Amino acid sequence: MLTSSVLLITLCTSVLCVIFTTGHQRLLRHLGPRSLYLLWALVPISYLAIVAGPWLGESLYWVLQKLGLSTAAQALQSYTALWATPTELVSKKDAWMPLISGVWLLGVALMLSLIGLGQWRLQQLPKQNRLGLTVATTAPGTSPGVFGWWRPTLLLPTDFNKRYSTLEQRLILRHELTHWRRHDTQANLIAWLLLSVQWFNPLAWLGYQRFRADQELACDADVLSQHRTSPQHGVGYAHALLKTSTNRAWGGPVVNPCSTHYGYQQGRFNLMKERIQTLQQHHPLRKFPLVLAAVGMVSASMLWHTPAISTPTQAAAAETITPIVRINPRYPEAAAAEGIEGYVEVEFRIGNDGKPVDIKVLKSQPEGVFDDNVIAALQRWRYVPGKTDQPLQLRIDMRLP
Repeated sequence: MLTSSVLLITLCTSVLCVIFTTGHQRLLRHLGPRSLYLLWALVPISYLAIVAGPWLGESLYWVLQKLGLSTAAQALQSYTALWATPTELVSKKDAWMPLISGVWLLGVALMLSLIGLGQWRLQQLPKQNRLGLTVATTAPGTSPGVFGWWRPTLLLPTDFNKRYSTLEQRLILRHELTHWRRHDTQANLIAWLLLSVQWFNPLAWLGYQRFRADQELACDADVLSQHRTSPQHGVGYAHALLKTSTNRAWGGPVVNPCSTHYGYQQGRFNLMKERIQTLQQHHPLRKFPLVLAAVGMVSASMLWHTPAISTPTQAAAAETITPIVRINPRYPEAAAAEGIEGYVEVEFRIGNDGKPVDIKVLKSQPEGVFDDNVIAALQRWRYVPGKTDQPLQLRIDMRLP
């Protein structure tokens, strides 16, 4: 089940990253930086949909049944079945899966350790209080920034007062405080956690860089939206960006998981040009594109899973009763490793809620190898209630691909 979820997350993350990266200029032109940055919420939404989809579907089905909405419950049953994919089946080659899983978990652990290392290094910087804020002093020539999960800490180079004018200093500080007000440091930490799951996916790394760049574009737009009638602020903001274009982030990528940096963009200095050009755009923040895209993503996910539902072999019965939800039984790893195949014949009744009840194993070959997995899968099947009161017999063949 873990492998199945990781594969689905990889596919969905890759598709979203390709769309946001290759279509960035068009999306930015039509939506604006703030609305485009909001669309990145589709990535964690897809993670939650894949991981929690089956549980949410079954919970909502139970609620609809209790409310007497049988038609809606039957539609939801079909939706829940879409989450059962053949990737749960195990074949002989899956003997490598423990090793692959171990390497993946090791990569996740290393990615997570960078968060602790970055926080520890930042805590070693000299600090002082200014205007009620904690300010950490960094080396000359580094980029201003902000970090912290619970309380904000400003990162200011020692040459901050000499390098920037009074107006530029005020705009930079407002930029960093806007990051904090928008909870961008928390968003960066969540993005790093999601990237940790996908550390092996190069498209996820490209998407992460694009996300951080879009975050800066959105923050620029938020700051300048407060001074649209003042050309002086726009010019001063552009000058501050130009002065920061040669700066570097203190500590390198280790600091990035839960911090922001005013001028440094993952070593891609051409993004500074994009930021200056985007300063001339004025787009309102619109949440409707996110809602519409989220609905479309869920619908596409449902269509994607439809071919994954297989039809087990049914034994002849006096009346053909077709289930509206069918879940494949999980193939035992030990049986797959030894190449064992077989079948299980069961008898059951359809309960008032459409669930199979009184499940009995009539015959199985080999005996006891597949019984528990078949019963567990059958308990998740759903029928239209009231079709028949007679017991049904079913044969489920267990075959390796």
